[in-house]
Amino acid sequence: MHLTLPQKIGSERLDTVIESLSVMREVSELNLNWERVEKIEPAGRAIISILIDQAIEKNCLLIHSNLNSNIKKDHPLLKNLFKKDGLPKPDQHFYKDNNSFHICCEGGINLLYKEILTRDYINILDEDLLFSIQLVFNELIQNAVDHSTSERYYVYFGLVDDEVHFGVLDMGVTLPSKMEQKFNAKTDIDFLEMSLKEGITTRRLRSGGLGLYHTLEMIKEMGGKFVFISRDGQIRRYFSQRKISRLKLKSRLHGTWVMFTFKIKGHTK
Repeated sequence: MHLTLPQKIGSERLDTVIESLSVMREVSELNLNWERVEKIEPAGRAIISILIDQAIEKNCLLIHSNLNSNIKKDHPLLKNLFKKDGLPKPDQHFYKDNNSFHICCEGGINLLYKEILTRDYINILDEDLLFSIQLVFNELIQNAVDHSTSERYYVYFGLVDDEVHFGVLDMGVTLPSKMEQKFNAKTDIDFLEMSLKEGITTRRLRSGGLGLYHTLEMIKEMGGKFVFISRDGQIRRYFSQRKISRLKLKSRLHGTWVMFTFKIKGHTK
């Protein structure tokens, strides 16, 4: 099977990427055409790591056609081969440059994101803003560890011009799958909407349900963009435009992706 990736790999235009992950479960070989790709945003680095790991887990040979040499240099794991001895080690996915980083995490809470943010961005971002970002990361990572049985989750952060990009992605038990154990809803979009309400939680033994709600409120105050995808549902909220998009995915995402973007004032590289 052949699929052509979009011009920009990031939090937008994810249909082809998610379709790639879906068909890996059904085919033994998938050819990804990179000829249109011109830019990889911070979220795109996490997505590329997921493509690599999922292809190996599903025993699907991932073939990369027309791959730009610069992209291949930045992502040395982009190779046309099976890795029969298991997934790449998490540190093989690690990426860091002057404006961004990406971490593949395995086996519980990983605080490397906090170390990098505190060390490298304290003189770039406002201290209160940096603290808020760390709180959001903490909530998202806790959710990924508590609710997902995925072996790994993927954390990214980056400064792109005057914007901050960050998020946490996993390929474990989807949020609607967890929600339907306790709640009733007609669609996966309804489950995603429900999970954003204060007090809603899938935990059985202790209270919770504040993580996604307060995270969303924080991003709302920043006037940013929120992308929330899991199983068959997708919610996109553009707070600066007061716009909400609720769509059913064309292909199922066997995981949960939470991604944020917002503009910051007075930032210069």
